[in-house]
Amino acid sequence: MNFKTTAISGARWTTLGTSLRFLLQIGQVLLLARWLDQTELGIYSILLVVLGVSRFFSDLGISQAIIHFQNLTKAQLNALYWLNIGAGGLLFGLLFSLAPFIAQFYEAPALTNLIRLGSTLYLILPAGQQFHFLLQKALAFKRLALIELLLEGWSLFVLCVFLFWGKGIVAVPASMVGYAIAYALVFFSIGRKMYRPDLRRLDFSGCRAPLRYGLFLVGERALSYFLTHLDKIILGRFFGLSFLGAYELAHQLLIRPLGLLSNIGGKITFPLYSKIQTNPARLNHWYLQNVLLVTFIAFPVYFGLLATAGESVRLLFGEEWRLSVSIFLIIGWRGIVMTVGNPIGAYLQALGRTDWGFWANVFQVFAYGLLLILGARFLNWENTLWLFLGGMA
Repeated sequence: MNFKTTAISGARWTTLGTSLRFLLQIGQVLLLARWLDQTELGIYSILLVVLGVSRFFSDLGISQAIIHFQNLTKAQLNALYWLNIGAGGLLFGLLFSLAPFIAQFYEAPALTNLIRLGSTLYLILPAGQQFHFLLQKALAFKRLALIELLLEGWSLFVLCVFLFWGKGIVAVPASMVGYAIAYALVFFSIGRKMYRPDLRRLDFSGCRAPLRYGLFLVGERALSYFLTHLDKIILGRFFGLSFLGAYELAHQLLIRPLGLLSNIGGKITFPLYSKIQTNPARLNHWYLQNVLLVTFIAFPVYFGLLATAGESVRLLFGEEWRLSVSIFLIIGWRGIVMTVGNPIGAYLQALGRTDWGFWANVFQVFAYGLLLILGARFLNWENTLWLFLGGMA
């Protein structure tokens, strides 16, 4: 394998696909900002956090373990597939049961049915999840980019149908479920050509190492996502859903560029790093190159957003979202801080040290959570955000 050629080809296709998906996702945010009021957007924010954190538990980290371990047998893949299906079912049951309590915590009764509808995606996604990551392991970047772009377009179409149908916030979980159905159908149909999962031939004896790797990764990834959205969880409780709606719009401006870079980098670097995990010098070289590249791209993007946030928000979303501008002028600096540390995840995964990332995130969740709670309890929202930013720096 020509490593450099594969990396360049993967970067080209993944960048193209992810950039086009990014534009579709921006279109989704524009639609929601036009069709939903601030309180509804606050509910949307909580829904994203609940379903987003849960998604990391839906496959027990098995998908990433499949990429890391280079010589898994079909028997191991079969066992891991059915573990993934079982984990998705358990997660659905847990979310269905907890939905009323989450709604009560935020004093938003509508959240109950929204979470329950959205949680059905965990009954559906696992059917195709393993085959998605087998394609990623095979470095099939072009094929994946085209499939993911079509799926994102389908999700946006479902969202538009429900919004124009007058269903309001229900359009959000409906589009997620629509995406999950298409995802499962597409990847399962592709995966059947690789091998056919067979419930009658279960053998879990070879699953210990992948599961240990995956469970630490689940914890690390879930905590990382939780950490990214910890501010929304706490601020929504203390300052209300209307404020959270304005905060969500600013938060989207913060995380979308980072998400774009993370998706492009992660999809390419992790499978490539895994191929050279036994060559530390080469792995370190490519990791440092990745850090420099991400920093070179991200810094101008965030400085540009900070300079133009006022006009951009008023032009794209309307004058009623001016509070989002004030919020972004504070939290936008987080993007610069987060960018520098973002590439470390794929590096630790390739080394098999997902436990390091897990414990680092445990510490950060407690430290940042304490700062946010103290700030929200005793300060206004502006000073709370500055306190949080100071803690991150």
